[in-house]
Amino acid sequence: MNNIINTALLKEHLKRFWAIPTLSALVLLLGVYAPMFGNTSSHNSALQLINIVSMGNVLMMSAIMLTPVVAVLCTFEFFFKKRAVTAFYSMPMNKDQLFATNAIAGTILSLIPIFVFCVILLLPLNFGYSDINFDLSYIRYGYEHLLKYGDNSFPLIAGLFLRLSLVTLFYFSLAWLAFSLSGHRIIGLIILVVMPFIPLAFIGLLEFIANEYAGRGHFSIISGRTFEWTAVCLYPVAWGGRIRATRIIDPSEAIMIPAIVCTTLTVAMSTGAYIISSIRKPERTGDSVMFIPVKNVLIFLFAFSFMFFGGLLFEGIWDNIAMMHIGLIVGFTIGYAVAQMIAEKSFQIFGKLKYFPYFFGTITVLYLLMLFVTKVILS
Repeated sequence: MNNIINTALLKEHLKRFWAIPTLSALVLLLGVYAPMFGNTSSHNSALQLINIVSMGNVLMMSAIMLTPVVAVLCTFEFFFKKRAVTAFYSMPMNKDQLFATNAIAGTILSLIPIFVFCVILLLPLNFGYSDINFDLSYIRYGYEHLLKYGDNSFPLIAGLFLRLSLVTLFYFSLAWLAFSLSGHRIIGLIILVVMPFIPLAFIGLLEFIANEYAGRGHFSIISGRTFEWTAVCLYPVAWGGRIRATRIIDPSEAIMIPAIVCTTLTVAMSTGAYIISSIRKPERTGDSVMFIPVKNVLIFLFAFSFMFFGGLLFEGIWDNIAMMHIGLIVGFTIGYAVAQMIAEKSFQIFGKLKYFPYFFGTITVLYLLMLFVTKVILS
């Protein structure tokens, strides 16, 4: 085992950061589980149970999403502190052991609250506490699958545990990848938030252009099937909406394809984060972005996301294709300036404006290519 992980460091992490799973478990138990006991109505209790099993409880999903992010920030703290970098790299272990140990420790810290929550959730279902009565005969709207389990709710809760665990691992790998790219916590958080949105902005702009040029009807980005599926796959924290919308008998069946995509992305992001962590230069700790080429790419993608919002906003206000293009230009310009400020950690970015024509030329070519694809090929 010590060839893969350092057990001493693993125990130290679990002992040092015990508050993470403890606080997360308390949120789940007091904010999600306990309110069911406050309902004297079996109908309300059943509805709350449905909300939990279908991943529709906002507090539960928020805790599931934030816990792995905090775990990465704590277990990989040497990403952001120069003194911690020196201390960690002076330990009697190689980089492979260091990163594997930190990743396993963070994963354990993230999964403990889910395990505790799901185990305790079994108690009122299987042992019939008199304080709470889940009368599942009230269930409607396509959630009759709860009835098939009868008194044995273990498969139901086991499925919930697996789905929540997958969501946790997805956000852990995403956070690890985002923070491995940056030597600064705040900028790492910005990268974490922006990364999943970039594919949505790209697909949204494609649908936007298709509706404007290819005669696909009134623009409504929310109704786009491609955009919807991309959102479901990139934001597993919102799987509850997919489960409720499909009315499929089994929640796991409703998100089968998104779960496969999510699993693939989790493996890819974890692999990428591991490789990037291995090639980070300790002396660049504290920099906004650890690699210059990556910094330029992130600036471009950040500006691209702003461009999409700008075009969407202007088109929505004036309902005019000319104003849409002005919005795209304004959005990209503002996005580029904001991204440079974030990257340089300064408002003094006038020296960086000389690179703007290159970025703008690149996005213009990309836009024309997207226009060609939607208008010529797809129309």
